[in-house]
Amino acid sequence: MDSSDSNNPGGHPCEWSGCPNFGAETTLRCSSCKKAWYCSPECQKYAWTFHIFQCKPNTRIKPAYHLAKACADDEIPKDPQTRRVFGFDNAARIDAEGKMVGLYQGLFLANGWKLEPREIEKWVKEGTLIQNIKTTFENYGPPESRGLYYPWFLQNQWILDGTAK
Repeated sequence: MDSSDSNNPGGHPCEWSGCPNFGAETTLRCSSCKKAWYCSPECQKYAWTFHIFQCKPNTRIKPAYHLAKACADDEIPKDPQTRRVFGFDNAARIDAEGKMVGLYQGLFLANGWKLEPREIEKWVKEGTLIQNIKTTFENYGPPESRGLYYPWFLQNQWILDGTAK
């Protein structure tokens, strides 16, 4: 984060909409693109999930970032690798891509949108994605508070584990 702004010493508004200080004036900006403004390093950390697409448009962005952005935008991911890694290609076979978005939105919501994509990438790399989805939802509270997509996922786990339906 860069705290110098000779063009506007009065500051800019914090740009991350999830920040409790959203809109408050700040002089801290993204040190990479120098276009985005944040009130704190923590704010920038949480905003990175979405800012990466503007900050590094010519860089290969990992699938979990595409997943997080699609979930935040309430859309089905379009990135081919994201679709494959996170089960959307398999879900399309049974017209259930929207349910997969709902499942992943619940995963992010269970963590107050503070679950970082790099953590999900780690789960994929370790082969623990399914178990971590289960653990997250089971720690969320009683079964009735886990939403409709988690029980559906338990019945359709083949979408992620590769077993034939």
